[in-house]
Amino acid sequence: MPTTLSPLTPLTKGILLILCCSATFATLDTIAAYMRQWYPAMQVAWFRYTFHALAVLVVAVPFMGKRLFKVSRPLWQVIRGVLLLTCTLLTFTALGFMQVAEFTALAFVTPLVVTMLAGLVLKERVTPLAWVAVCTGFVGVLIVVRPGAGALGWAALLPIVMSFFNGGFQIFTRKYAAHDDPVSTLFYTGLVGAIGCSVFLPLLSISVPANWVAPQSAHLPLLVLMGLIAAAGHYLIILAFRLAPASTLAPMTYSQMAFAVFTGWLVFNKLPDSFTILGMVVIALAGLFAAWEHRRVARKVKESKDADAQLPVVSD
Repeated sequence: MPTTLSPLTPLTKGILLILCCSATFATLDTIAAYMRQWYPAMQVAWFRYTFHALAVLVVAVPFMGKRLFKVSRPLWQVIRGVLLLTCTLLTFTALGFMQVAEFTALAFVTPLVVTMLAGLVLKERVTPLAWVAVCTGFVGVLIVVRPGAGALGWAALLPIVMSFFNGGFQIFTRKYAAHDDPVSTLFYTGLVGAIGCSVFLPLLSISVPANWVAPQSAHLPLLVLMGLIAAAGHYLIILAFRLAPASTLAPMTYSQMAFAVFTGWLVFNKLPDSFTILGMVVIALAGLFAAWEHRRVARKVKESKDADAQLPVVSD
């Protein structure tokens, strides 16, 4: 008799989706790095956001209709979109100066930055062990950058600055995401970026003509594909976090480092050196430890609340 395969659990599906998301964003960064050999960062970002918005529009309107455009907090959508656009511009600029793997390693201090901002901005409890993880992660950054050795130079600042904007983006999302439909948020993410690039790209092109280069016909499919990949990646995040808890999925995102090494080797035939790999390992271990510590504290708080709820109620 043929054996029937047992269906995947929601947790397994969430993990598989977040792994696909990591591969998707590593691919996006690699295409962007490839395109940066011919086009400026703002122009590459324009294609990424414009076709992101168009892809969501084409797919979502038949199912959602006018609901796609309704949001309760338009200003939140604009601020969130501007933060992500800033991250993208810093990312695409950095990818013109360093390998995808090097950029990804430095960019993955974002979870540690989120830990810092959660304590400083959201007033969440950050334990001493979590602060140790944050400091260890920045030691990993120093190993990758090697100040004074001329390994990356000033360009190494770009992914680090980006990680702070990305941390703010994630904190902002965590605080307000429940107010609007996630697909509407996905659409406005692309729309705000597309409008921002459309406004500033002509201004930059007037002052610096090199900021617009006529796209080669052979490159157009890849430029369009970036927007489709970006929209797909963000939607995979939405699906994954609907199926599995963030505490389980967050460590899985570090797989993007491995995907970045692979895609960088595949496209550019370059592998990171031993120092970069060591720094990547230190950053990943620090981030994983911070995620574990956050999960441990959250579980402890939940157990404490459950115990309090079971106490007898005494009335006067």
